[in-house]
Amino acid sequence: MAEILRLSEVSRKLGRMPALTDVSVSVYGGRVVGLCGLHGCGKSTLLRIAAGLMRADSGEVEICGLPVGKKTRALTACLPDRDMLPDDVKIGEAVRLFSGWFKDFSSAAALAMLDDLSIDINKRFGTFSQGARRGIQFALTASRQTALYLLDEPAAGTDERTRAYIYQKIGELAREESAVLVAVNNIDEAAQALDDLLILQNGTVRHYGSARECDPAALFKEVCQC
Repeated sequence: MAEILRLSEVSRKLGRMPALTDVSVSVYGGRVVGLCGLHGCGKSTLLRIAAGLMRADSGEVEICGLPVGKKTRALTACLPDRDMLPDDVKIGEAVRLFSGWFKDFSSAAALAMLDDLSIDINKRFGTFSQGARRGIQFALTASRQTALYLLDEPAAGTDERTRAYIYQKIGELAREESAVLVAVNNIDEAAQALDDLLILQNGTVRHYGSARECDPAALFKEVCQC
């Protein structure tokens, strides 16, 4: 499989505190990598650096062999941990906006997922619950056909049905020439979608390997001693 994302000795401080220290990781096509760790371990920082939203203090980051920057923006679909839509936009209008912004965006796929999630596209974003907003934004992000999906806790605040649906769809995103790096809190719920498990602790890589050859939740507790 092709190497989609490569981080080589990436370090980053937030203020005086190290958020990442000498992180070296490769993510390959066809793989869904679960990014996990205790609160403050560096998950969101890693995702932001990979997305080009934050610069590393040192080290190299490449997507499909290209240094992260303007040329790689079209190769990544990013779902941050915060709302990315204004409260007053109608969902149908958001679909039209994404269609104009991203050449790889499928309006049909987005509308199908929104329908699966029972989202009324005539309602405004701000009228939905936190969980429903998360589902809406996941549907928009996952409707792009791109090389790398960077998802920061896509199921946060969602109900059981929505969480199961989101993880099912995440499992379908990784194709031969695309990969998914997804930050997760509840490993048990996400395990069905994961091919690999990347565990961070205090900004360093403590484990990176197959999630199919272990009990991910048990391994996480062992590594993080929680």
